[in-house]
Amino acid sequence: MSESVLEVRNLQVHYATPRGAVKAVNDVSFDLHRGEILGLVGESGSGKTTMGMALVGLIRSPGRVVGGEILLNGRNLAGLSEDAYKEVRLSEIALIPQGAMNSLNPVTRIREQMLDGLRDHRVVLPKREADDYVASLLHKVGLGAEVANMHAHELSGGMKQRVAMAIAISMNPKVIVADEPTSALDVVVQKRVIETLQDVQKELDASIILIGHDMGLMAQTVDRLGVMYAGRLAEIAPIRDILTAPQHPYTRMLIESLPAVTAKKPLQGIPGLAPQLLNLPSGCAFHPRCPNCFDRCITETPAFRMTSPGRWAACHLLDD
Repeated sequence: MSESVLEVRNLQVHYATPRGAVKAVNDVSFDLHRGEILGLVGESGSGKTTMGMALVGLIRSPGRVVGGEILLNGRNLAGLSEDAYKEVRLSEIALIPQGAMNSLNPVTRIREQMLDGLRDHRVVLPKREADDYVASLLHKVGLGAEVANMHAHELSGGMKQRVAMAIAISMNPKVIVADEPTSALDVVVQKRVIETLQDVQKELDASIILIGHDMGLMAQTVDRLGVMYAGRLAEIAPIRDILTAPQHPYTRMLIESLPAVTAKKPLQGIPGLAPQLLNLPSGCAFHPRCPNCFDRCITETPAFRMTSPGRWAACHLLDD
């Protein structure tokens, strides 16, 4: 495997509430390798989006990074001030936000929004050069130069998402966090957006963290997959390994809940509900829903550890 461009070590993100701290990301560690696409999946509330926001320094009060490291090319971003993080954001690590409809300014033309990030990094181009650069960015994501003079409400959902992608790559970052970039899009547009993202990744030689719910989409897109549950990583492995031989019961049940296209089978979900992060069960947080639960699962939290080369999981069933 190639070298790591991003290393997350024991990251903890809490949200303060009157009832106590909500541990949205709870001691998570993983590496992102150069040139790869790493997927993060899990049910709503598992901590995926909080993880993405923490990586780009956008956790806001009452949220706070309370521990751990975010090492980008060896530099710990978790210890940076807000002003220092602004220098890194967009130029070295960028975000494609969830819901481009809400992330674009409705009263400003697309051209100005695309140039705003450059100006924030003190990159000011003459008008002709700026127009040419905006046109080139739009071309990279499959849009025409005329989009630069349009407003967000004039664009379709897929076009908005591509504009958000163009903004994210405007300073050639080497790490891109894509937070559910295909949500609320129909399947045809989803495919086109993901293909565009893959093309951009290859052109920039960037590494991508793709956050989402769609296991089918992940199977076709990512190199490795991380599965989150209740603020922790349950498993992380190459996508082929995780689909053919999942090691954590939660991963297996997520895969089994997918509808089959080759044969009819009854739809089966995961029984029960994801736990409240303010009041997690003792031991393994998944044990109330796990069909393989035994006594140790109820009392002892499993360690997230390497189970074989390139594979990590947190389950007492793997101890032997």
